[in-house]
Amino acid sequence: MKNISFQILKNSSSIPDNIAISTLSDDITYGLLEKILWAFAIRMKMNGIDSSSCVAIQTYEPIKSICSILALGMIGASWVRATPKALSNTAINITHLLYTEGMQSIKEVTSIKIDGTWLSDTTQSNEAIHSHGIRGNHNDTDIWMIAQSSGTTGNQKFMALSYENYWNRNKKTSLTHDFYPVITACLFPSLSGAWVSYNLRTLGSQGTLVFGESLDFFIKMNVQKVFGSPKQFDGFLKKYTQPLQDRLPIAHIAGASISKGFTEKIFQHFNVIHNFYGATEVGGIARKVISVPTEETANVGQILAGNHVEIVDEMHKQLPNGVEGLIRVKNNIMVSEYLSNDKATAEFIVDGWFYTGDRGYWTSPVSVDIS
Repeated sequence: MKNISFQILKNSSSIPDNIAISTLSDDITYGLLEKILWAFAIRMKMNGIDSSSCVAIQTYEPIKSICSILALGMIGASWVRATPKALSNTAINITHLLYTEGMQSIKEVTSIKIDGTWLSDTTQSNEAIHSHGIRGNHNDTDIWMIAQSSGTTGNQKFMALSYENYWNRNKKTSLTHDFYPVITACLFPSLSGAWVSYNLRTLGSQGTLVFGESLDFFIKMNVQKVFGSPKQFDGFLKKYTQPLQDRLPIAHIAGASISKGFTEKIFQHFNVIHNFYGATEVGGIARKVISVPTEETANVGQILAGNHVEIVDEMHKQLPNGVEGLIRVKNNIMVSEYLSNDKATAEFIVDGWFYTGDRGYWTSPVSVDIS
């Protein structure tokens, strides 16, 4: 069974005393995380959630977010972030709503509030755990996450990612993290696709998640990589006007191209920039490592292993180096369609290729590893 939730539970058994999550108020070890996840899963089962359920999640609290999605994986259910467009999309077929507060009920959907007791109720016996039949997904092709595009290529679109697809996405940890075990922080909002991917890769590699809103706290907790978009980094660092004496190791930046002025600002607080180019439909495509502020930022760097990338014209014919055209990508984690959106599928997913909606050109010959 390819299920990231049970992979992380195995980590909890092998390194129970290691820190899985750090916050301003407390630390959660892998051993405690295991108990919390079983408590969450049992609560969900008691409220009628099973492997046939599709659960919308609404919370801004990162610990409840990560525990909710992992517990749903343990049950074998599917889930979606409770955005307005997701809640109004009848093709998603939401059966339950998990929320913390401030969420109105949805017609014909069972609403379940996650309160503080969900995190504190960690005394479940082995008999109670096994009596609820929590055994994960039936098939690896079952849907786990309904992912949402950023909308940069038009209207926001939805993609159904199977348990196997997400398992394969998490196998690409070596393309994301450079320390083992790694200590990471993420500036993307809770339950966004980037937030989920980054944090689960950290837990899957026995690392530590640091949840906080302060650069000082990240420094105290020895964070090695901070992940965010240029806009998020800009907002996060605006109150830090002076360079740090002891800079953090890596700023992992994705979501948009970056300017030289921006890199200079980042280098006041970080030693290295990893600028990623990618899309929800195919994951990470390329990475550029920027080690000095004066380094060129116009290109997206080296193609990541496992991707096949081509530059083509409107007739889908490959173009030579230096000639601008459409960027298309394929790999083993690419989605095959958009949920209930035949028009977008026909436009962006053609003959096994994902057309990113971006234009570009090769600056040098590229050898691509396909796996």
